[in-house]
Amino acid sequence: MFIGPPPGFRWPALWRPLTESEASREVICPQPFSEDPLGFTFEAELEREVCSGHPLYQVECWAVARNGDHPDEFLFATANPSYPLAFVHLTWSVETEPTFPYTIGYRTWEVFRSAWENSSESE
Repeated sequence: MFIGPPPGFRWPALWRPLTESEASREVICPQPFSEDPLGFTFEAELEREVCSGHPLYQVECWAVARNGDHPDEFLFATANPSYPLAFVHLTWSVETEPTFPYTIGYRTWEVFRSAWENSSESE
């Protein structure tokens, strides 16, 4: 399933939407680990990283955008009603603490855009 922003959505600086083919394409994780890294999608990597207690644990997610300045940072659309959109900084490691990967939830596309526009203006 591919989920995108509403028509006419203006992306904050540095954020680039993933096309449907990019979002569903298999990726190679950038750091070696003991499992075979081939065949992972961004969604599969997120699922691999989160542990019990993380707000996205066992929640269906779809990668929709990537931060062009930080290639480990993604925006996911989620099936979690408290986190319909989630900023996630992937660690490329299996995590055992629910604070990782670092995640911020957004209730709407506009809240996400506004938060990132305001943070980039203050830098």
